[in-house]
Amino acid sequence: MNKITPFLLGLILLVTAGCSGIVAESSNPDNSSQSETFSEETVSVDNTFQNGMYSVVNITEPEYDHDDLNDSNTSNDIALIEFAGDQIIYKGGGANIENDTITITSAGTFQISGRLDNGQVIVDTQDNQAVRLIFSGIDITCTTRAPIYIKNAVKTVITLVENTVNAITDGQDYILNESGEPNAAIFSMDDLTINGQGTLFVNGNYNHGIFSKDDLRIIDGDIAVYAVNDGIKGRDSIAIKDGQITIEAGGDGLQSNNDVDLEKGNIFIEGGSVVVNAGEDGIQAENTLIISGGEVTINTSSGSENASQRIEWKNWGQHEASTVEDTEGSAKGLKAGEILVITGGKLEIDSADDALHSNNTIIIDDGQINLASGDDAIHADSVLIINGGTVQVSTCYEGLESSAITINGGDIHIVAFDDGINAASGTGNPDQGLERGMGFTQPEEDMPERPDFSAPNQAMQNPPRQGMLGDGGNTLVINGGVIFIDATGDGIDINGSITMTDGTLLINGPSTNPDSALDYYDYFDISGGYLVAVGSAGGMAMAPSVSSSQYSVVVNLETIKDPGTLFHLVNQSGEEIFTFSSSRAYQSVIISSPELKDGTTYSIYIGGESTGFSSNGLFTDGIYLPGSKVDNFTISSMVTTVGDAGEMFFGGQGGQMPRRP
Repeated sequence: MNKITPFLLGLILLVTAGCSGIVAESSNPDNSSQSETFSEETVSVDNTFQNGMYSVVNITEPEYDHDDLNDSNTSNDIALIEFAGDQIIYKGGGANIENDTITITSAGTFQISGRLDNGQVIVDTQDNQAVRLIFSGIDITCTTRAPIYIKNAVKTVITLVENTVNAITDGQDYILNESGEPNAAIFSMDDLTINGQGTLFVNGNYNHGIFSKDDLRIIDGDIAVYAVNDGIKGRDSIAIKDGQITIEAGGDGLQSNNDVDLEKGNIFIEGGSVVVNAGEDGIQAENTLIISGGEVTINTSSGSENASQRIEWKNWGQHEASTVEDTEGSAKGLKAGEILVITGGKLEIDSADDALHSNNTIIIDDGQINLASGDDAIHADSVLIINGGTVQVSTCYEGLESSAITINGGDIHIVAFDDGINAASGTGNPDQGLERGMGFTQPEEDMPERPDFSAPNQAMQNPPRQGMLGDGGNTLVINGGVIFIDATGDGIDINGSITMTDGTLLINGPSTNPDSALDYYDYFDISGGYLVAVGSAGGMAMAPSVSSSQYSVVVNLETIKDPGTLFHLVNQSGEEIFTFSSSRAYQSVIISSPELKDGTTYSIYIGGESTGFSSNGLFTDGIYLPGSKVDNFTISSMVTTVGDAGEMFFGGQGGQMPRRP
C-alpha cells in the first residue's frame, strides 16, 4: 500500500474511457475551497475532509482476446466427447478416461454432448494454448466432486452452442483435497471465459456455483446459477460484457475477493442483464466495482423490508436499536472495498443493508439508479461524488452518507426514514445500523449534553462549535443537479460545512422536532442555485450563513400547514419567485434564490392553486390562483427572518429580531 502525503491536491481519481487506470490518493485536510471537474476520461477532485490517507489503486480494464470473443465451433480440429448415462465415449488424443471421469490433457477444442449421470470433466494441461469446451446440450451431475474441474490450463473457454440447453449439477457432500477445493459446480484454478448463444444452468448444491481462482469473463450466453453460497466468483476479477445472467445465491451473488493484490479483486459490468437474489451482498468487489452499462437488478436478504436494524432516537443523543430481523454478514446491493464507479446502465436494487456501499469512494457519472434500502441508500466511508444520472431512492434509513459529499449534477430523489443527506466521519458499526444519522462516533455514555440554544444571549452569528456532532470537518458541496429530499429526520445533517454554488435543492421535512430541514456544524455558504427547505418550527432548524453571497429568507408560520399546501412568493412587481408544494406538513420555510435582491419587497401567500407543471413540488410555467396573503417583507441582510423563530437556531443571522406574519 502506497502512502500519499496529506498536502497533495486531495483525492485524485483518474478514470480513463473504459474505466482503466483508476487512482485514489489522499485528502487535503485543510478547509480550502472545493473544486470539481469531470469528463468522460478523467475525474479530478479537491475535497476537504479530515480523516485518513488513501491507497493508490491502479486498475487495468478487462481485455478480451480472440479466444474470449470467438464462440464459433466451425474449427476443423474438434474432438468429440459424448456422454451416455454412465458411459463416456471418446476417440482421439489429448484426453484420458478413467471410470466416470474424462481428463483433458492438451490444448484444443472439445465438443461435449449428452447426459453424464455421476461423473466429472477435468482439464489438466501444461500447454500454453487455451482449452475450449463446447457445450452442445449436456447434462452433467456429480454427487461428490465438482462436475467441471479446471485443474490447470493457461485459459479455458466454455462455449454455449446456440439453441442448446446445458446443465451442471453437483451434490451436497464433497470429497475435497487438502486446500478444501474444488468447491464449486464449475471450478477453475486459472482464467475462465464463458461465451456463446446457448443456455447454461448451474446448480451449486454444495457451496459455490461458478468459481475461477483467476479472471472470470462472461462474454454472452443465457446463464442461470443457483448456489447455496456464492453464485459466481472470480477471485482476481469478473468482467461481464453481455449476456443474460440470473443468480440465486445464499451468499453473495457476484464476488471478486482477492485482498492481497491492490490491482485485483475487481468487477466490471459493461452490458447485458444481471439479476441477483442473494442472502448476503448482491455484487461484492474487494477493491473496485465499475458498472458502465447493462441492466442490473438486485435483491438482498429479502430486501429493504427486512432491514437488520431500526433506530429510534429518544431524546438528545439517546437511542435504542430494535431488531426487526438480524442477518449474519453483509447484505448490501453493490459493495466495493475501495472504489465504486457507475458511468451508465440501469440499476434496480432492493437491499436489507446499504444499496450502494464503498469503504472508500463512490463516483456516479450517469445511469438510471433506483434504490430501496433498509439502511443507507448510498454510503461511502470517505468520498461520494455524483456528477450526473438519475438516482431514485424510494425508501431508506438515510439517503446519502459519506465524510465528503460532492454533487455536480444529476437528478436525485430521496425518501428517508431518518436523514436525507448525512456527512459525518466514522462508520460506527454499519452492519448493526448503530450511530446513524446524528454523526456520533463515540459511545453513548461519552455523548455530551445538549447545549441550551433558547437563552436570549445565545450568539446567533454562527452555529454552535461545541457539544454537538463531534469535531466537524465533513463537507457537502452542491455545484449542480436537482436534489429532492423527503425526510423524517433531518433533511440535511452535515457534521461540518455546506457549500452550494448552483443547482436546485428541495427539502421536505421533518414535520416534528427536534430534527430540522437543515442541520450543519460549521457554515452553509450559498452563492448560487435554488434552495427551498420546509419543515418544523423550533428545534434545531438552521438557515444559510450570513457569510454567503446569495440572499436567504427564513419564514416562520403561525400554524402548521398540511402537506400539499402551496407556498407562493412574489416580488413587489407581482413576478413569481417560486411556488412550492411540500410533501410533508410544515411550519417553517427557508428560501435562497438568485432572484432575491437587497432592498426589494416580497409577498408571501399560503394555499391557492397553480396551473403550472409540478416537478418535485416546484411549479413552473403556470398561473397562481391566490390563496391567503400572510405577510410582506423587505430584504435587508444576507439572511432575513420573517415570523417568530421560537427556539429555532438560524446559523449566521446576525441577531436580527424576527417578526410574526
